[in-house]
Formats: sequence, structure tokens, C-alpha cells
Amino acid sequence: MNLKNKTAIVTGGTKGIGRAIAEALLREGVSVCISARISSEIDDAVKSLTSLGQVIGFKVDVRVYEQVKALIDHTVNKLSGLDILINNLALASSRRSSKPRRKISAPCSKRISSASSIAVTRRFLK
Repeated sequence: MNLKNKTAIVTGGTKGIGRAIAEALLREGVSVCISARISSEIDDAVKSLTSLGQVIGFKVDVRVYEQVKALIDHTVNKLSGLDILINNLALASSRRSSKPRRKISAPCSKRISSASSIAVTRRFLK
């Protein structure tokens, strides 16, 4: 499969599976926009991935439709298009926050994650 000169968004692209996917796409010649919720993690990932190819970052909470729209618009404007969407979503963790977190049941968590995934995909297809 020839991916050279394509563009992609990888949500959750700063670490773990998302980061590995971003690296693989960059090695194949894809220009990549990685997104996450924490600016410093985005900056660190972009800095370390730049040697592999054209990579940009964008801070987004995929649960907020306006931010999803801004992510896609940013990618299209900065990378001249969008061909691939890697919807690597997870429910937000409270480990980084000192604020108390409301407990969310597993079925509710899955619905939130699914709704976010659908919102990102729907905007991509528009």
C-alpha cells in the first residue's frame, strides 16, 4: 500500500498505540497531525517525531464537537488535506487531576467513548 504524500490525524497520538501508529505512518511518508488533551505531551511528541517526517500537533478534547471540528480544519489547512483518520480514543483518566472525579460505570464509559468516536468520524466524513 502506498501512503506517501497522504495526510492523517491520529487522536491520542502522543503515547502508546496512538504514538506507534503515528510513527509507522510517518515512516511511510504520511504527514501526521497528532492530537491529545495535554499540550506539553503534544509538544514533546511532535519534537521527537519530527525527524521521521512532517508532523504537527493539536490540543483537543474529542468529547467536544467544536474542538473536533477545529482539529480537522487545522489539519486540512496546515497539511493541505486529510486522507486518513485513526480514531484512537480512550475515556479521560483523572490520574493527572487533583479534582475529585465522578465515578462512571463501565457501560456509560463505553457509550461516552463510542459517542466521541462517532463524532470525530462524522466530522471527518463531511
